[in-house]
Amino acid sequence: MCYNSDIANQFEFVQQTWVNGPTFQGLHAEVDPLVGNPDATAGLFTIPGNPVRARVHGIPPFVHVRGGSYFFLPSQAALRYLAALAG
Repeated sequence: MCYNSDIANQFEFVQQTWVNGPTFQGLHAEVDPLVGNPDATAGLFTIPGNPVRARVHGIPPFVHVRGGSYFFLPSQAALRYLAALAG
């Protein structure tokens, strides 16, 4: 769950660019191992290291999505305005 003021520039950006972005931070053909879709990459994940990185293969899905929804939550100022109208 997250609260955003701009769903496209916040939540959806993080989902597409960080979680399921296959080239995020210089990685190639990988997604986030916890909340990404590991089926798309056969569960491959690279752990950065110096001088050598480690690669983990076959990470099973950790999160199983059952559905999703967007809900509107008005700001505190809007709630105060509506409360004043009910007066």
